[in-house]
Amino acid sequence: MDTSCACKVDIPASEFYEIFKKYDADGNGYIESRELIRLFRDLAVSMKSGPSRDEMQKMKDEIMAEADINSDGKLQLGELANILVPKENILLKYQHLGYHKSVDVMKIWNHYDHDKSGYIDQTELMGLLGDLLQQSPGSASMQELEDFKTLMLDMFDVDKDGRISMSELENIFPVEDNFLKKFKFQDTVTREQFDAIVAHYDDDRSGYLDKVECDAFLHDLWKLGDSSSKPKEGLAEEIRSILCIEKDEKIPVGQLAALLLKK
Repeated sequence: MDTSCACKVDIPASEFYEIFKKYDADGNGYIESRELIRLFRDLAVSMKSGPSRDEMQKMKDEIMAEADINSDGKLQLGELANILVPKENILLKYQHLGYHKSVDVMKIWNHYDHDKSGYIDQTELMGLLGDLLQQSPGSASMQELEDFKTLMLDMFDVDKDGRISMSELENIFPVEDNFLKKFKFQDTVTREQFDAIVAHYDDDRSGYLDKVECDAFLHDLWKLGDSSSKPKEGLAEEIRSILCIEKDEKIPVGQLAALLLKK
């Protein structure tokens, strides 16, 4: 085993995923805090007999400096691959490192939830996997796609219903911290806050929020913390009503301003 800074080890892909599942004890898609302590303790023991506390801390600091690419103090699946390198680099073919804007994840969701059921079912999941695997050299057979689908459901289908929900998709493509938290959002905002919201969610700078951009905005509203900080449901209903009326399912920024700006 390489005991240099990166501590990289080539292992079978199946073993790699089992290791991630073992240390991601709460199944949230990250190895963090207490889980990291267990991982580094076991790594240290495997590298040498009875490492001292200082030696283990030094190894942990060196590994995290190289592996924790986004410096959030926890390891995503792709980051773990900087330490334990799967010989068949399966998951890295479809999981990007770093955090994604909620609009980007909503675009993925909207594209692959073809029947608008509120889930990505197994047929839709095969389409997602097939498209992602095409982004990497080589091609996957139908059996490999089936194997990847089974693996993805095993790792990310938390409620084991055989399909991927929005929250489960957000574990596959980690989403940035909720943009709206910074505003302590109620039901209205200041002009400065409104301009920041438009800049964030109007992804194509069109002067409109299309359906996907509105869905991302409303999803972030829904995810806001306790009930005292949640916006009124009436606001979401008004936005949905405008989308239904508009033929192209877009809401002009000016119309959104009339709903959100403090009078």
